[in-house]
Amino acid sequence: MGDILGGMGVARTEPNFGADAAAVCRHELPDSASRTPRLSSPLWPPRPARAAGLGRGAIWAAAPALLLTLGLSPAATANPTSASPGNVRFVKVANSAFDRYSRNPTTAQQQWMRAHYWRMLTYAPYFDSRLSWFPDAWTYKDLYAIYRGSTVAQQHPEWILRDASGNALYIPFGCSAGSCPQYAGDVGNPAFRSNWVSGASATLAKGYRGLFIDDVNMTLAGVGNGAAQPVVPTDPRTGQPMTESDWRGYMAAFTEQVRSAFPRAEIVHNAIWFLGHSDADVQRELLSADLINLERGINDSGLRGGGGTYGLETLFSHIDWLHGQGRGVVFDAKATTDQGRAYGLAGYYLVSSGGDGLSNDPGGTPDDWWSGYDVFLGDALGSRYSWSSVLRRDFQSGLVLLNEPDASSRTIQLGGVYADLGGNQVSSVTLGPAEGTVLRNGTATPSTSTTSTTPSTTTTMPPPACAPTPETGCESAASHMGSLLLKKGLAPSTDTLGWRWVSNGVVPKTDLGDPTTTTGYVFCLYDNAGLQLTAHFPAGTTCAGKPCWTTLGTTGFKFRDQGGMPDGLTSAVLKAGGARAARIKLGGKGANLHLPTLPLGTPVRVQLSRSGAAACWEAVYSTAIANGTTVLKAKSD
Repeated sequence: MGDILGGMGVARTEPNFGADAAAVCRHELPDSASRTPRLSSPLWPPRPARAAGLGRGAIWAAAPALLLTLGLSPAATANPTSASPGNVRFVKVANSAFDRYSRNPTTAQQQWMRAHYWRMLTYAPYFDSRLSWFPDAWTYKDLYAIYRGSTVAQQHPEWILRDASGNALYIPFGCSAGSCPQYAGDVGNPAFRSNWVSGASATLAKGYRGLFIDDVNMTLAGVGNGAAQPVVPTDPRTGQPMTESDWRGYMAAFTEQVRSAFPRAEIVHNAIWFLGHSDADVQRELLSADLINLERGINDSGLRGGGGTYGLETLFSHIDWLHGQGRGVVFDAKATTDQGRAYGLAGYYLVSSGGDGLSNDPGGTPDDWWSGYDVFLGDALGSRYSWSSVLRRDFQSGLVLLNEPDASSRTIQLGGVYADLGGNQVSSVTLGPAEGTVLRNGTATPSTSTTSTTPSTTTTMPPPACAPTPETGCESAASHMGSLLLKKGLAPSTDTLGWRWVSNGVVPKTDLGDPTTTTGYVFCLYDNAGLQLTAHFPAGTTCAGKPCWTTLGTTGFKFRDQGGMPDGLTSAVLKAGGARAARIKLGGKGANLHLPTLPLGTPVRVQLSRSGAAACWEAVYSTAIANGTTVLKAKSD
């Protein structure tokens, strides 16, 4: 539906359904009371901009000076073009509320937007003429909306889904007086699909980087009557009630067709994350996109702690799976406070692969830009892990901590001095449930942590990290006594890893440290091109309510985690002893492994290093028994 921009006479294909639509979010989690999936408003209807601190236009007036400032501290400033997990790649929703910035910006103002925004979600044809100064724009298009009163609705009523009585059905939001603004199009109709692709092609030809596709609803709950109640449509191909399987199949085929039509375009799906990725058709849909938009990000109040359908860990695992498939996500947050934005930013950093985006409104315009989005933490030193009952991830220039929803409030001693987002020097932080913090390195490095909810003090050493090239001085495996197996399954969820090491010399138990409390380990795999795989064993963590690490008699330790968090490692045995008696055995499985592309170039070198000491153990594989596209199997030199 076109909205006429104030006085300009330019039609914009942008949903605009008023205050009712602005109150709710289409892919928001279900109400906590009913737990019934709710699909509601179109994405980002126009909303007033919020000015904070500086008055409207103040940042524009200061833009030249700000641009000069951007170059003063490149190590601490986010760069929207950088693909680093410690960098914020901000996505700006440029709806009609943003016109005051995009209508006629000066050269300096255009530069400010390019310096702060990785991508913009825009609406054609309004933004066509702005592509010359901001080409990194996605154009909005709904996947199956047919707008009431449009030419398509009038000329092709057969493309509109109907109930058993022949009544037209809708996308159920923004409804009143027995109707809704958008009819539900028949995604299984070849002519409807062809018309959609033709329209998208004409828009992309203007120079847009890609498509933001809304309403990628892989459930029939996205079709309803004029009272916004879900209604099962009649399948026009069979004359029978359409099943969930039918709908998902049609949707998957349609999204694959779009992907095939635009192989070079960047495609974003606004999809329902809590449907997961186990269904084959849902996987087809997800893999047809480059990025998946996550409405509300982790700021959705319906998220719960831990696992479960609506659990934060379930969301993070879903994101891990997408990363394993080479896809990214956009955290589309709506946090209205600095505390909420800090929580959303911490969640973004916890899982970011470097290929993700972050959006937030308010806090993302030139007049109310939040300085936290300028923080650059550098490269990640590993994946997230559980630490002092919160989630943590370490970076070259700092760390992030996040306390999950429903958790107890925790006060954590950092063991060093850090700078928080306000520039304050802190040595401890207190996090309530659903709170997070981003900390930049100060004058000390962390060495200990204590949590107020734990009766005893735990000393936890920083986790080790894989160097770009192999370490020197590691204890080598006995001749031909180290085995390595990497096996890629039909899907990343079936990937497996196995490594066995038998000592060439004596390994005292003290070399192993104590992983039940303080000592973390990192598995590093190199080929002749460099580092190919990093996987961590965090110290002192719990798995399914039990300690992941346990003692193994008087000689060593045992690790078990069926969930494979954070990097896919599921088992380990570390045993001290004399030559050919000391042993290491570890295994892993699933998408969290992020196995490298096979085959690998020989020689292959595997190292296991520990935190808090220089001890490490390695095996070198100059030749392989098998080294193909799906399997690497080798015995050590």
